[in-house]
Amino acid sequence: MKINCAFYTHKGNVRQNNEDSMLVHDVIYTSQSFTNAISSVIDDEKFVFAVADGMGGHAKGEIASNLALESIKDDFLGFAGQEDIKQAIYSAKGKLDDYARGERSSFGLGTTLCGMFINGKHAHVFNVGDSRLYRRQDGFLQRLTKDHSFVQYLVDSGMITEEEMSFHPKKNIVTSALTGDLITEMPEIYFNEIILNKGDQFLLCTDGVWESLSTEELEVCMLDKELVSKTDVLTENILRYGGFDNLTMIILEVVEV
Repeated sequence: MKINCAFYTHKGNVRQNNEDSMLVHDVIYTSQSFTNAISSVIDDEKFVFAVADGMGGHAKGEIASNLALESIKDDFLGFAGQEDIKQAIYSAKGKLDDYARGERSSFGLGTTLCGMFINGKHAHVFNVGDSRLYRRQDGFLQRLTKDHSFVQYLVDSGMITEEEMSFHPKKNIVTSALTGDLITEMPEIYFNEIILNKGDQFLLCTDGVWESLSTEELEVCMLDKELVSKTDVLTENILRYGGFDNLTMIILEVVEV
């Protein structure tokens, strides 16, 4: 299988630090900001892509996001399915607990996590928190993840619409995350399994991306044929109309199956 990808991260217009990290196959990127988007074509049997958003208000969020992705990176070649991914996420929780135990000033460091493990034509989508993965088909974006957040609860209860999630005053309250807090309870994980087809495209992003633009605006930004151009247009619009948070995105295209 062959996958084309483009990826980018930026600290945004307001935050001093970039607490996001991303995993592109077997490389973790943690950076204040990229100068330009990076593109790559990967030919392999198994793939993994993920983003992690170090939670604002917690100590050393960039360390939390990096540690979470390390567990996925180290284990994904042995993944067979959902149960293996779950155990890797639980292992990530253990790493955060160990860090908090050794660095008491960092107690409570945390992160969201969202990713996709690909094995042949099968893809396992997973998330903890409110980072997202969308599939693009026929020009429209379909969200394949489900947020663990207070505003998602309000949507599910019919109290607000999905578009109102982005500007609700309690949009930043997550109901599941990976946290170094020495609590034995494991985070809630959402899973989704899909079949891949040639030409499928995906947008994997932290909340700094989807909160800045409506779904329709995201769809318009994804119109360009070149993946790097898509990241450029997305970033330009996010920084122009939002950029209140760190923003990280990975855009994927299935070239061969």
